[in-house]
Amino acid sequence: MSSEASPSLLDLLMDILKLYEQDPIFALTSTTGGSTKVGDNVDQVVPLISTLLVGSGSDTIKLHAKSALLAVLDQVRSELGVEAVPEVHTSNMWPAM
Repeated sequence: MSSEASPSLLDLLMDILKLYEQDPIFALTSTTGGSTKVGDNVDQVVPLISTLLVGSGSDTIKLHAKSALLAVLDQVRSELGVEAVPEVHTSNMWPAM
């Protein structure tokens, strides 16, 4: 997000990210031709939110983007019935040098 963006655009972006945090299903819902589908736009939403995590954007936007992305991914995981990914401990993977 450019630092040149207008305050109203940044406010809108923050409101959208907060909505995605609170209601991640909203981020995953698309309406086309009068029909509503959930999950059809995951391949668009996840990269879009992810782009806000890199670059020279504000820390506040990055924080809300991270929270929104985690909420959306958690929603996708729960919709698919996938268990949480187990934690990997790298300390046991390589010998000490």
